[in-house]
Amino acid sequence: MALELIDVSKRYRDKVAVDRVCLNIDSGIWGLLGANGAGKTTLIRMAVGILKPSSGRIRYDGIDISTLGSAYRNLLGYLPQTFGFYPEFTVRAYLEYMSALKGLSRTAAKGKIEALLHELQLEEVQGRHIRKLSGGVKRRVGMAQALLNDPDILILDEPTSGLDPGERIRLRQILAEFARHRIVLISTHIVSDIESIANQNAIMKDGRIVALGTTSALIEKMDGKVWQATCPIDQMAKYKSRVRIVNLHAKDDSTTAVRYVCSEAAIPGSSRVQPTLEDLYFWLFREEDRAEENGI
Repeated sequence: MALELIDVSKRYRDKVAVDRVCLNIDSGIWGLLGANGAGKTTLIRMAVGILKPSSGRIRYDGIDISTLGSAYRNLLGYLPQTFGFYPEFTVRAYLEYMSALKGLSRTAAKGKIEALLHELQLEEVQGRHIRKLSGGVKRRVGMAQALLNDPDILILDEPTSGLDPGERIRLRQILAEFARHRIVLISTHIVSDIESIANQNAIMKDGRIVALGTTSALIEKMDGKVWQATCPIDQMAKYKSRVRIVNLHAKDDSTTAVRYVCSEAAIPGSSRVQPTLEDLYFWLFREEDRAEENGI
């Protein structure tokens, strides 16, 4: 079982959204991490078959997905950033409708829907119209439709958008269990979504894969580049232009504890600390990149 992306590119006139991406995705959970605008959604839409690459090939088990056609779609579960539904649909009616589109028999659909309503904690809202639900609950409904056909390949674009912390944890547990002998690809800009569960991570920036590997291997790239220090609050401004700050914590004595990434100690009294995947993310993406993705 392998999903191969071979020199995949997508161009829109004078803009290159995805630039010669090569990935060989096998079973397990894969994280596709990057700031908004990095090209993740475009890459995901090509992997699903919604968009056609400008160049390059996408193959499943050695066969081009365009050749596989409906056979590939039958193996696939997909949760886009936003999913469409008719306004009059209730949760259960929507899942029944999607089951029919995916070719499930009524008996198989009934059993699968019941199981997913329970697993995703949707039983209490199954009779409500989707348009009246909160963003987090809508996201869980979208996850349910992606899992209806028990797919061999599950592709999720920003799956935790709108979920509260408890829902995020629950979703990670479901995905970790589901990924046995299946491919799960999670596109996100939230490091915690994938740090603890992904077997492999691909970090995307400006349409390219700039880092690839297991979480532990990627973290090793930051050895000796992550620091912590304590300094007076009124001196922090001069350091912000020199380092990439990961975290700040103000203390009661007018000082601030700061965690930052830099090739060398930049604040007096700094000591090295164990790096995390989030540190690598801050190392690779500039502060203005992160401000743009957060709408600042």
